[in-house]
Amino acid sequence: MRDRFFDLSAWKRTTDGWRLTVNGHTVDLYELPPGHFTPIVDWRAGPKWFAGAPCADLRAAVEYAWPLVAGAVGTAAEAGPPT
Repeated sequence: MRDRFFDLSAWKRTTDGWRLTVNGHTVDLYELPPGHFTPIVDWRAGPKWFAGAPCADLRAAVEYAWPLVAGAVGTAAEAGPPT
C-alpha cells in the first residue's frame, strides 16, 4: 500500500486537487488555495480531515500526507517514501 501511495502515476487529478483509492479508502489531497494541500480520507462517507500545508508539488504533498493518513487507511506509518 505504501508503494502505491507514493506512486505519483496512481494519483488522479480532480477539479480541486488529487485523489487515490488505496486499501478500500479514498484519499484526497484538496488543493486550495493553489499550492496548499489538505489531506482528507473517505470524504464521501465519514470524512477524516487532516491539517493542510503548503507544498511545492504533488510529490511534496504526498510525502507530507503519508504519516498523517497511514493510520486512517489501515497501516502504521513508516517514515519517508519507499526505497
